[in-house]
Amino acid sequence: MKDEVCEVTELGMAFGEHKVFEGVNFDVRRGDLFAAVPILGSNLGRRPKDDLAPES
Repeated sequence: MKDEVCEVTELGMAFGEHKVFEGVNFDVRRGDLFAAVPILGSNLGRRPKDDLAPES
């Protein structure tokens, strides 16, 4: 079974000229998917179920 769903690199956030954070890198794994949705956006939650199904 594939555990890694995606890799996020160089994530950053700013309000105007004020940087909140930058250069954040991490992997999203199957067990972390629910926690990653608020961080990365709801598109992760809209993946077709077949994408997350165990490999045969």
